[in-house]
Amino acid sequence: MPTAPTLGGRLAALAIATGSLGGLAHAGQDHCTVYRLGMPDFDQLRSALPNDGRMYCFPTASLNALAYMTNHGLPGILGAPRDWADPALYNLTTVQIQALGILMGTDAVHGTSGDIWRRAMRSYLDANGGAFVTVNVFRATTFGILEPRQLNSAMAAGAIVLPWLGWYEQVLPGGSTLYERQGGHAVTMLIGLNACGPVEDYVLGFRDPGNDNLIGGQGPFTTTFTGFHYIPGAEFKRGEETEYTQRLIARADIYAGGHRERSGFLDAYSTFMPLAGLITPPGTGDLELFVPEPFTSEPGPKRFPFSPPGIGAQSAALDIHPTRAFVVSETREIRDPYRLHVVDMVTGESTEIDRFRLRPRGNIAVGRDGSVYLSTSTRRIARYTPVLDRYEPSGDISLDSTIDALLFDDDTDELLALSVADRRLIRLSTGRELLVRANNTIPSPIPLLGDGSVAINPIDGREWVAGSDSPTITRLRRDAAGRILPEALVTLPGVASPRALQFGDDGTLYVVESRTVLSFEPDGAGGWRRSASPLDGARTEGLLRVARGRDNWDPSMAGPDDINLLPMDLGLGQFDCRADLNLDGQLDIFDFLEFQNLFARGSTYADFDHDGGLTIFDFLAFQNAFAAGCP
Repeated sequence: MPTAPTLGGRLAALAIATGSLGGLAHAGQDHCTVYRLGMPDFDQLRSALPNDGRMYCFPTASLNALAYMTNHGLPGILGAPRDWADPALYNLTTVQIQALGILMGTDAVHGTSGDIWRRAMRSYLDANGGAFVTVNVFRATTFGILEPRQLNSAMAAGAIVLPWLGWYEQVLPGGSTLYERQGGHAVTMLIGLNACGPVEDYVLGFRDPGNDNLIGGQGPFTTTFTGFHYIPGAEFKRGEETEYTQRLIARADIYAGGHRERSGFLDAYSTFMPLAGLITPPGTGDLELFVPEPFTSEPGPKRFPFSPPGIGAQSAALDIHPTRAFVVSETREIRDPYRLHVVDMVTGESTEIDRFRLRPRGNIAVGRDGSVYLSTSTRRIARYTPVLDRYEPSGDISLDSTIDALLFDDDTDELLALSVADRRLIRLSTGRELLVRANNTIPSPIPLLGDGSVAINPIDGREWVAGSDSPTITRLRRDAAGRILPEALVTLPGVASPRALQFGDDGTLYVVESRTVLSFEPDGAGGWRRSASPLDGARTEGLLRVARGRDNWDPSMAGPDDINLLPMDLGLGQFDCRADLNLDGQLDIFDFLEFQNLFARGSTYADFDHDGGLTIFDFLAFQNAFAAGCP
């Protein structure tokens, strides 16, 4: 494993160093190479911001994403589509960066806390037409490996990705494998190259908010490139940690002008993910990640099918990584026919975790730290914890009741187990050992027959239960002694046999009825009505797992871990050439043909006048950009 990658050679081979990406496929056509045309590159250094915006990388990188969403399907986010490179918008974007900084508690000296950032962006999206966007954060930890190719999978699925780079210093320069974090930097992903090979071949291109020293005006949009490699045996200390811990974190070597200018580590990444659902399409036996309205140029949904070996998927759950799933499938093997796999739903790569003689019961649940919980028999729950690049058994527990459904409560880091036959709702702590914290009886007046499901509404934290043999769904409450009581009996229009009960981040209620996903929202009068969720009407054999916004934040990593130190000037990077639509580094007839193809497909990339529609004026705007040439 090399200790110093030669990114310059890779860029030259790809013709990037001279401004060409050499005929790459458009985003979504190939998960090995993805990119986004039209991503803004706002500058954080502004004299109107506190401390000239030196700690405002999070608000600025986030505004890049919000502006892109505004131009690609969600105009209400920032009011209307615009040409974000227009210098006349400088004051507007300054105000937006400042407002985002206030919302996410950005400090002029210490920067932004990653934990507060996710909650702030959730609040912002809910208030500005982005309720069906999920916000996720995944940090490299002792338990879970963060691989650069995960960024590609998320982007290929339609997400906007913000890599978080950590600045670390060697404790003893010149050979030490001990590193202490001194701050970090948030950027916005634009390009991912060679994700299907070894990490040393991967190249990340991103919008850097801090690579322009102009503080009185918006600089040109540029792209900075980064290569990666691992340092064997490296140990890291960050935040309030008192000891060094081995983590498999990819080192990022940032290049500008063909030279390495700075090294950091890929500490984390966050995503703005369009609403997605894990379903089993009727009649196929497949599992599918269904993304109805992706943040890409192409109209229409994205579907990522996975065909499990043998008979098909029996149960599944989405990981904290927004495109990864855990799947129990049934094979035709005589011995141990049931298998637990972890699957990248975009690439189709699958790794077996365990196998079983008897069919596991209930749903799979996934903790914030990536641990997987599975009822491997009638009354037993097993846990598997990620250890770098594999999953290992990390405890189990046998209950006195049968297990029909599992759910992980992110707010309390507890596991919920529902028993229909025994009418029990059990809460388990998920620390070093799995322990029963509460074992409550579900009172007999509450309907609970057939296939049971349990859900938690993130708006108020209330627990809900349902059984498929009754149309009535029950919202629960707990009295002072912790006993379960019915708070409301709910019937949904058109629902007679509710299955797969669950909530989205915005409180939208989902059920499966007659192989169809139905979504509901409060009607303002104490009842529920059909909602406009993009998942409403999707067809599924019965399995449904709606993607949630999640964060594996660990309080022990708070404090200095979140300081955002602006890196040294990395140079301007590679200038954008807007009319070079096929990214071959030159303007010619092929760019005209590419524009015509984009226009014919209804691609938002062809909206050159940024009015939210495709008209003859887009042809004129493209011609003007072509005539202006490249920088």
